[in-house]
Amino acid sequence: MAQIAFLNEHSHPPVATHTAVAAAGVETFLDLMLELRRVLPRVSLVASASILTLQLGDNYSISQWMNETGRDRKRAMLSLIQLAPFRAARDMLGDRDPGVTVYEFDGAPFDGLILEGIGLADLYQGFAVSFNFKEQWRMQSVPVRVRQLLDSDEERNWKAFVKHATSKDDIAIHQEWLLAQARQDIRDAKVFWMNRNDVCGHLRFLPKVEGDLASLQAVEFIQIVAWLFNVNDAVAKWDPGTPTPIFPPHITNEAAGRREYFWFNDGAVKRCFSWHGRYTPGKGRIHFWLSASEKKAVIGYIGPKVDRALDR
Repeated sequence: MAQIAFLNEHSHPPVATHTAVAAAGVETFLDLMLELRRVLPRVSLVASASILTLQLGDNYSISQWMNETGRDRKRAMLSLIQLAPFRAARDMLGDRDPGVTVYEFDGAPFDGLILEGIGLADLYQGFAVSFNFKEQWRMQSVPVRVRQLLDSDEERNWKAFVKHATSKDDIAIHQEWLLAQARQDIRDAKVFWMNRNDVCGHLRFLPKVEGDLASLQAVEFIQIVAWLFNVNDAVAKWDPGTPTPIFPPHITNEAAGRREYFWFNDGAVKRCFSWHGRYTPGKGRIHFWLSASEKKAVIGYIGPKVDRALDR
């Protein structure tokens, strides 16, 4: 559930804050959320109350900032998918708490402080974000003590660290984890297709590949999605000035005599999709071509090994 970000309810100042400082804090927070959305384009922000109504001290609110900022920044703030109050996460995703779980800050300067938003980020395998007004919150992970009372009256206690950010620079530190968590939510072909640009930003798919994916058996789908993730990550590291990425094993180009089978329509242009990987059971193939200008592998076919020209 990495595409859910929970706002730390303790991070906006409860006392008077200079207007310029408050406005700068909103700008930093918006930049943080936009950078997070670059990594996870479908990310939703969950807060204790509507973010537009939040008071940043006694004399400033985000609504006031909205009235003062430029049109593009206002539009960017409004474009964030915002849910409130915190129970909206339970309504949308179900109750993930197996009993009653309480999260407390572990250590100075907030020792014992109850953390609802940060705790929910841990429960839902999401991500915690904070305004950066308080230096004490400027950390990439938040130490917590967890107390969990189960229905059986059993009590469990443990310590943990919750992934956290207060500025856009923090997102780079968590980028691999965020993407890996988002990929764990891919369980079937329909979900993959809906989220393909989010989880495989260095792949592009011909339209007919949607049907190829939908026709797969579960055991095939699991292998293919793992293969697609690996190829995506290889292309992400590729310098298009070199011939090919450092591919995972068992990716080869078709023999010259078979390449005539793999000329597919890629928009208005015919391309040869002769690069391919393999999957089992059977003799499954995944065919693609490399677009250096896009820095992407373009997937054109997923299915059984073919012995004739395909209509694509």
